[in-house]
Amino acid sequence: MESGKIIDNGGQSESSTVDKSPVSWQVDSLTTTEPIVDDVKGYLDQVQNGKQSPTNWTNETEETECTEPTTVDSGVQPSVEEWTGKTSLVWADSARNMEEILKAYMQNTNSRFTSWKTTKGFLKEITDIRKYKITFEDARVKTRPEQQIKYSGTPYIISGQKIYECEFGIDRNITTKKRLLDIKAVEMLRKLSGQEDQGVSNDAKVVRRRGPRFCKKFGCPVRIIIREAIFFPDYKAKGNTEKYKRKVTRALTEDWNAGKKIEMKRMILMPLPPAEMHQNHPSALDRKKRRRSRKKLYRNAETGQEIVGDKDHDVIGDNVDEDAENINDQFAMTVGGGGSLLRHVRIWSRCMMDLVRKLNNFHQPGSSKDLCRPLMVKNNQCGTIPFPVLDVLQNYQDTFPFVKDDKTGNIKYVTVNDQLITADQRTQAIDIIIKQFREKKLFVTLNGWRDEVYPVSSSFGGEIYFELERSATCLFGIHRYGVHVNGYVKNAQNEMFMWIGKRSEAKQTWPGKLDNTVGGGMAARMTVHGTLIKECIEEAAIPEELARQSRSAGTVSYMYEDERGVFPETQFVFDLEMPESFQPVNIDGEVDAFYLLTIEEVKTLIATDEFKPNSALVILDFLIRHGFIEPDTEPYYTEFVKGMHC
Repeated sequence: MESGKIIDNGGQSESSTVDKSPVSWQVDSLTTTEPIVDDVKGYLDQVQNGKQSPTNWTNETEETECTEPTTVDSGVQPSVEEWTGKTSLVWADSARNMEEILKAYMQNTNSRFTSWKTTKGFLKEITDIRKYKITFEDARVKTRPEQQIKYSGTPYIISGQKIYECEFGIDRNITTKKRLLDIKAVEMLRKLSGQEDQGVSNDAKVVRRRGPRFCKKFGCPVRIIIREAIFFPDYKAKGNTEKYKRKVTRALTEDWNAGKKIEMKRMILMPLPPAEMHQNHPSALDRKKRRRSRKKLYRNAETGQEIVGDKDHDVIGDNVDEDAENINDQFAMTVGGGGSLLRHVRIWSRCMMDLVRKLNNFHQPGSSKDLCRPLMVKNNQCGTIPFPVLDVLQNYQDTFPFVKDDKTGNIKYVTVNDQLITADQRTQAIDIIIKQFREKKLFVTLNGWRDEVYPVSSSFGGEIYFELERSATCLFGIHRYGVHVNGYVKNAQNEMFMWIGKRSEAKQTWPGKLDNTVGGGMAARMTVHGTLIKECIEEAAIPEELARQSRSAGTVSYMYEDERGVFPETQFVFDLEMPESFQPVNIDGEVDAFYLLTIEEVKTLIATDEFKPNSALVILDFLIRHGFIEPDTEPYYTEFVKGMHC
């Protein structure tokens, strides 16, 4: 069997040396109550033994009492505690000293950082202090007290900064990679449709580029923001008031304009975060095990046993290090894959995780969840009304009375008038209001009017309180149900293929997108199996006898919001193994074509914008259930499963 079968239906560099001219830097004469780290190894040993406290490498930072620091012009540099009130801060006096501290810190915390951004003035000679803001205390980092320079009376400027990010930090090429994945999907579809060599116009052609590469970025938020402070020890404010500060600033500026020799002292501020701040990756893994985990697996020709070998040469025999064999951490070794999982994180996983979050955005921070109010009937919640609809319903309280809190006066929930006793009465009254909304064009979702009603109840199979136009269900956050069928084929070699449909361009929702073999919503007075058979016949001409062979595979649930409203949905999922000779054909005009694709092709496509989002989630569930996505090789495995059953 061949796949691709189609049935048509009509930074900037820094200097390694520091200028020590009399006009600029005077760092040799600095002395500190806490030594600036010349002997890094010895310093770290003292830190570990509790003899030094400027930096706590592994524990959370502790705030200490901030006392008035020793004056700079007295020849004694203030201690770390005096300057910052935190024990997570280290001062360096040169670029070399900074690099040594950073290297020792990374070795000690078993972490690795890469340079992301460097400002132009960082570690450069100051040519004009008027370009910088002269300050006495750091007010810009109140949200980061561990980086704050406390008031000492000595003016200073921040001449530049350099930002380091964790090696597993933010992937800044994510947008480009997603675009490349979409280009790959478009090229695949054109090939399947036979358009690749049919004289497509130049404007429509897609430039072939290298696809997205493997990426080890996990979105770790940890940064080291190193700032360079230039102090002017010959000047000091008498008090911490704006009057004294302005006087000193004016004197410093006038002396600079007059060409006087001004002593400057450079100090590099290094806030080093504790190891526990790292997220989304195994920061505690031993480097030695990390190196071992990158070794390949080889099979002993005599015994057939899988053993660990070096990348550069084969290892034959049983003498394998026990530590390398017994690494059980999921990030240490890919089962059967022979390589670190960190090297196999793909953009596909990131795109799918974005899709899962998008389909569950109602429960995520930043949603309008707190502004919504329940829709109650007979003391049971049957919907969630978004704030824009609440605002309009204030004019329809004869049908939708508001129940408010006696103390605060805030709306607790919205109900339906108790005088509307039967489901038919509620349906007629609400239908009149919805049609008024449509006439007034109040909500964009009503532009896709379906003339199809959905049942409204507090639970699946429960009492039906009323029926509502399908396009209006999102205005009241009504839970909707649907049926999706994964139609697949197995050939003689037991290779699996899937039938994927392409939605008609005339569809009101998601026109032209790829979709499941069969899928449709459950209308009022329809059962799950009744909907299954109906959709199979209409969308793919699957006979009832074959449709009844569909195997129930559970549900996929999610809840999202967009500009139309709130969508709590549950899809009943069925798997249907179809004969090799069967070819689906659309009858109702809702599908333009069917593609027979390999599992890898399907897996690639569901992560792109070419696929209908909730259908992609159903296929993701299929791939997990059939073992095409494994927990040992997929870093977002648990998030995927959780996001499909919200």
